[in-house]
Amino acid sequence: MSQLSIATRVLRLLRIINDFEKGTIRVPAFQRDFEWDYSKKVQLFESILKGLPIGTIFLWRPDFIDNENYRLFESNSIGGYNLPERAIDYYYVLDGLQRLSTLFGCLIDEKQTLLKKDQKLWSQQGFNLIYNLETNKIEKGKKNLQLCEVELYKFVDHNSYAEFIDNMQKENLSTEKKQIFRDRYVHFQRQITSFDLPIVELSGAGINEAVEIFDKLNSTGAKVTSEWKLNALSFNIEQNFRLGNEIDELLIDLKEYNFDSLDRKVIFNSIVNSFGIVFFDKSSENDNKKIEKLANDPSFIQNTRNTIRSIKKSVDFLHKELKVFNSKLLPYNSQLIFITDFFNKVENPSPIQLKTLKEWLWVTTYSNYFTIYNLSKQRKAYDKFQNFIYKNDNPIYLDTLNKNFNTESFPSKISMGSVRGKALALFMINFLINENVFLSKVTLNVENVTNIKIYKLFKDYNSSENTIYVIEEYNLIDNFPKSVKDVSFMLLMENKGKYSEYFITDEMREVYAKGNIKNVLESRKELIMKEERKFVESLDIYYTDPFLPW
Repeated sequence: MSQLSIATRVLRLLRIINDFEKGTIRVPAFQRDFEWDYSKKVQLFESILKGLPIGTIFLWRPDFIDNENYRLFESNSIGGYNLPERAIDYYYVLDGLQRLSTLFGCLIDEKQTLLKKDQKLWSQQGFNLIYNLETNKIEKGKKNLQLCEVELYKFVDHNSYAEFIDNMQKENLSTEKKQIFRDRYVHFQRQITSFDLPIVELSGAGINEAVEIFDKLNSTGAKVTSEWKLNALSFNIEQNFRLGNEIDELLIDLKEYNFDSLDRKVIFNSIVNSFGIVFFDKSSENDNKKIEKLANDPSFIQNTRNTIRSIKKSVDFLHKELKVFNSKLLPYNSQLIFITDFFNKVENPSPIQLKTLKEWLWVTTYSNYFTIYNLSKQRKAYDKFQNFIYKNDNPIYLDTLNKNFNTESFPSKISMGSVRGKALALFMINFLINENVFLSKVTLNVENVTNIKIYKLFKDYNSSENTIYVIEEYNLIDNFPKSVKDVSFMLLMENKGKYSEYFITDEMREVYAKGNIKNVLESRKELIMKEERKFVESLDIYYTDPFLPW
């Protein structure tokens, strides 16, 4: 190993981007995947617009004793573009990848680069930023941009300025407005093309030292966990495998189910769990070492890809069978990990198994299953679920015989931060769909449902009983007012006999006609509770709210 040396210098932003295009700067596989949201990307370019520093970039030139093997530790993309073959003399990014990914993804013109663009990944990671000359702000791009809305990559090319001026002369704008647009365009272009970045270059050291340095340098203060070491050590060019990229592709595929914002850690835990390392019981140093050894398991890549397919099956099951139309509605992340384990081990489940799995999810949701049990009992609950997978036993673990689960009280508001709130939301959505089928009002094909919309019966109230869930794909409400949140028109007498699937009755209409909104909401609350109680008690769960005089 060569001795570690440190040097500093300053490079133009465009020089660094060019080095990526030439293969001079590489991305080590132990780097975290791209995580920045829209606001962080905007803040970065607003800092450049104002001439503010954006932090130091740390680059690492590894020792060259085992040079060829470093290919196993390289990622192959940045900012939604596939990187070229590396140059003979190269550096890895140790710290600053989130910033460099944003800069690269936004400032590269796909028409002027030889690099191949992954359009799905580029779009998913949100690099379509623009500079709005009208508002003087960095904003999210859209289709059919106006003259004042300029893609960021155009500020790198001086020829784009001449094209902008030509187009502006054709617009019916005041002389003052044209001058403002011109000045802002020139200013931002100058900021981009002359922007300098401080660089710290570390030469020498091997992969273990690099991971340790990365751990200490990481600006978020987060540790390089076994997850990221596994991401690095399992990288395999021959099989075109990088764990982070596999997860990226999965999230893109899950977008049709509105699960593309699923926590990446849930996916990783599902993968680790498939190797028998139980996801909620791997915090010890010994278990961390087990996780690191997974990279050397000959079946790791194939098993990981099988698990990713099982995650897709699980989300599809949640979508079709339980109407979990987006990841926010999923009561517990642990439920998805358990269900993935089921589909990993049961390739062709029977209708009875699927029915039992569906009931398991409802029971674990309404009972607060993953909250009421401590770690040792969660292990027993996991073992019980394994008996269901292999022996078709009852998957529900009860720590005391002849004792029923209890629900929590009816929530005052439906919050997606509350399991009880999600339980009520899912119940109301399922009631809506099932009632429509029962009343033969519409033929529902759940596969075509893209999402659920939330409205209020009365705009000035924010309670559970005031919440209305609507599936707009089926136009279940005639002339539905998409532009407003208040749907109190459902209570008009002209709609008599309609909307029972939304927990609306003619008795409520009579009360509403007298102007008593609070009594309407109280009646709707009682009706929702009555129907929910019937459902919850069918699961052998005790409904804790007092019996109301229905």
